[in-house]
Amino acid sequence: MAKHDREQHRPADQIPDVDYIRNEDTTHERSDVNVGLLFKFIGALTVSVIVILFAMKYLSNAFERREESLEWPPASRVNPPGTQRLPPMPRLQGAPGNQELPLEEMQRYRREENAALTGYSWVDRGAGVVRIPIEEAKRMLVERGAAALPAAAPAGDAAPGAAKPPAPRPAARTGAAGGAAGGR
Repeated sequence: MAKHDREQHRPADQIPDVDYIRNEDTTHERSDVNVGLLFKFIGALTVSVIVILFAMKYLSNAFERREESLEWPPASRVNPPGTQRLPPMPRLQGAPGNQELPLEEMQRYRREENAALTGYSWVDRGAGVVRIPIEEAKRMLVERGAAALPAAAPAGDAAPGAAKPPAPRPAARTGAAGGAAGGR
């Protein structure tokens, strides 16, 4: 077997000449590929790609022109002289239309809150409700005790530190005509 393998793998200069062998019954194709038809196909494919490319570009431009024609023009690209368009509310601190800077706004807010907590003022002059300083209210609470305070009012009725007497409660109605449904 080793001898057979060596004979199959001869170098090219040792291959015997077999040109004299002819077999008239066996033939092969003169050309595996029709080159002319292949070039015609490649040419047609190139032309079709170019035509499709231009058709898509035309279609894209047509759609863009149609979209632009249906779009509403802006009301004004610039502000008329002497006017200023402001962003919608709520405006952010430091944004156009809000001239107060965040630090200045916080300082102003703290001053207002401090004045409400440390000063005297009327909450409701007609009802005799006043606002007293928070330190004074704490001192009074310690001296008099929590039992001396009026009943707590619903949230939002009075400002912080305001003492307000409780409102009188209406008498409850009973019976079929005066029930919660109110007689039908």
